[in-house]
Amino acid sequence: MIPRYKIKLFCISVIYIRQFTYMFNYFKFIFHNYFTLQRVFRVLALLNFSANWNCYFTYEFFENT
Repeated sequence: MIPRYKIKLFCISVIYIRQFTYMFNYFKFIFHNYFTLQRVFRVLALLNFSANWNCYFTYEFFENT
């Protein structure tokens, strides 16, 4: 019969290995798509900037009239 603590250690190690591989794949994905992500963020930033400008202009327009 296998002692209980060995089973426990085995289960913990398996969980940790699975978590580690998941994190590794996640980071690999991020590094692989870093430049595309940067492009997406740049586009989002530009859209946000233009939206803010539009809001600002409409606000100014309505304030002055």
